[in-house]
Amino acid sequence: MLLLYIREDAVVVRQPIYGLLFGNVLLFALAFVMRHHTLVPLSSDRAVDFGFLDEMGALMVWGTAILFFDCIIIILLYERSRVWLGSYRWARLALCGALVLSSTRVAFWAGLHMLTGAGVQVLIGGWIAKMGAVALYSSLAALYLRYFEWPLASRKTTRISDVFDTLTYRERYEDLLARTGCDALTGALDRHSLESYGRRAIETAAAAGRPISLL
Repeated sequence: MLLLYIREDAVVVRQPIYGLLFGNVLLFALAFVMRHHTLVPLSSDRAVDFGFLDEMGALMVWGTAILFFDCIIIILLYERSRVWLGSYRWARLALCGALVLSSTRVAFWAGLHMLTGAGVQVLIGGWIAKMGAVALYSSLAALYLRYFEWPLASRKTTRISDVFDTLTYRERYEDLLARTGCDALTGALDRHSLESYGRRAIETAAAAGRPISLL
């Protein structure tokens, strides 16, 4: 998520979270439908475990809520760490990941403990695994930024593979075009925009048989 923010922007970071949330809602909807219908058993010794579905659904919703706040906090920490660590990307990535995933592990374990009675060893084991993940992904992200992202920004010739990087910025480019031609303070259109939008406005008003005013 943090690499997405560095590579793209905060808008892109939200998309995977929305996907996870939608998946959680589908799980609850599926469980709701199953409760109100007669189900064909898969085999004579297997049945739907609604208790398990309830636990998993609750944990998934809780985990997604934690992830939402994690993405906000880790981005704020990453930006703040610029003051402390400067251009040391790996140190900034590792620090933010360690702090956020430590608090995340405690929060998720609390929900897991309430629903399933998971012991402290689950908390400790999960935390060790997450710290290993922090070291691995911080290293991979730092290597990517060092050897792929920065050389791409300084390259003068364009390769076919760069088309994906160009497409990545399409949304921001379109947003820039939408804001071009307007006064930043008042939002009024400039002369060029008046000639373009004005003609269409007059044609639309004439076709609808209604008056139009110009200020």
